[in-house]
Amino acid sequence: MATAAFVVDQRVKFQNFGNSNYRSREVGEAFRKLNLAKIIHLVYPTTALEVPVLPDLKKHLRLQFLDTGILNYILGIASKMIMMEDLSESYKGAIIPHIITQELIYKAGDTSFLGTGKIPGLGGSGPGL
Repeated sequence: MATAAFVVDQRVKFQNFGNSNYRSREVGEAFRKLNLAKIIHLVYPTTALEVPVLPDLKKHLRLQFLDTGILNYILGIASKMIMMEDLSESYKGAIIPHIITQELIYKAGDTSFLGTGKIPGLGGSGPGL
């Protein structure tokens, strides 16, 4: 899991992940278990330009830690993050897309706004909600 943090915001393949001797099947199984435990989210790319936007499971995926604090701790930058004024300086700028993706995953799973007429993050209302 420690190796997974160092490939934040990069596409990965399971075969020999982290220069290990593990095969794709073994690494994939481990990451799917971490995904089920809600520690890491497996983000597959898409090439769709229209709805429905479906993931392409044949392409290399990105690993998304669902807790940025854990990611910062593993990378050893947690204490530095407190003093930073500009997050683009953190871990080669990879933390910003990580935080954005984390927020999108949260918003996609947050259905508490349904029936209220308000769209989260927009503060407005939409028809049919």
